[in-house]
Amino acid sequence: MREYRQYLLACFVIAFRGSVQSASNWAGVVGFGSVGIGLWYFGVKFPAPEWPWDFVVALSYFFVACVVIFLFRLIFVAPYQLYRKYWRPPALEQLNKFYVEIGPLIERSLPKDDPAAIDAHVKNTSQWVNNTAKWIGDNLGGPAKERFLDRTGMLAGEYLGAASAQHSAVISNLTRYRRNLRDLIEKDVWR
Repeated sequence: MREYRQYLLACFVIAFRGSVQSASNWAGVVGFGSVGIGLWYFGVKFPAPEWPWDFVVALSYFFVACVVIFLFRLIFVAPYQLYRKYWRPPALEQLNKFYVEIGPLIERSLPKDDPAAIDAHVKNTSQWVNNTAKWIGDNLGGPAKERFLDRTGMLAGEYLGAASAQHSAVISNLTRYRRNLRDLIEKDVWR
């Protein structure tokens, strides 16, 4: 219930700000009319004897227009603006999760004299890449999967601290996959 009240309050604030900004175009007319009605009240004579009543009618139209603008913004505009501001699609959440998961795989240090640990790490990272690529293909489509798996343009080299050439290749590939994940997240292909 508290969240619903916060949502309604946010809608009212957005609607009120928008209606004030829309109505500010009319502020000069209202201000000029208010000064005129004030002068009339204090006895200044104007050439048109019916103008105070005309001003009251115009002022009532102004307030009705403000209410209509406010209600339109409250019902249609504010909920959409809140939706666009706070809604995070499940695909984006999962891509962010993958992005976080890959960090420890890249940074894991392995002993140089333990080929079994290196093979286990290679197997673990291969499984992670396959599961991630499958999820991306199933949920975002083939082109997104291809973007994730794209390794074109990679330079050959070895990472300092890598246990072997195979471990260095794994680090290089995972670093590229992480960059590809970041591109998928930032370029809104999940929408």
